[in-house]
Parts: sequence; structure tokens; C-alpha cells
Amino acid sequence: MVKEIRSLTKAKVILYNLYNPFHLNSPFHNIADLYLPELNAMYKDVANSHKNVKLTDSYQAFGDNQAKYLIKGDIHPTKAGHEKLAKIGLKALSHKHVHQHR
Repeated sequence: MVKEIRSLTKAKVILYNLYNPFHLNSPFHNIADLYLPELNAMYKDVANSHKNVKLTDSYQAFGDNQAKYLIKGDIHPTKAGHEKLAKIGLKALSHKHVHQHR
């Protein structure tokens, strides 16, 4: 997707990595935490390999606060979760330094 977007525009792109979509009481929460660092490293590689792409760390922003940031029994963000994602996205947009193609 980033490659396609970059072919169409040179505008800054904000790339969100993956937050843990499972509540703490889910047996899948700990399993996801085993795999998400590796998956999120791929997002970092994508951001680092394209001009004007900023990686935004949803994983760290949500931490283990799924009860606050995820709809109960769901993987989708609550209003507070969307506000947190918007906040880190806006912070990424305001940074002057952006990952440069290496």
C-alpha cells in the first residue's frame, strides 16, 4: 500500500503499527504479544524504506490498556482508543523529521 501511495503522491504518510487487539483476559493476548514485535518490525522496515513515511507506535500507545481502548468483546477501538490513535497520528504529522529513504 505504501508503495502505491508513494507512486501517487509525495505527501507525508503515517503508518500505524499493530496494537494488541485482544483483551487482557483473552488467552490470545499473550500469544499476540509474542508475535506483534516481529510483525511491527516489518512495519518499521516499510517506513524506513520509503521517503516521507512516519511510523506511529499503536502497540506502545495502547500497551495493556485494552479495557480502555478496545470495545468489550471486540478488537476495534472505543472512542478513547480512536482518540489515542488520532493523538499519536497528529503528533507524527507535526514532527519535522521523517524517515528518509536509505
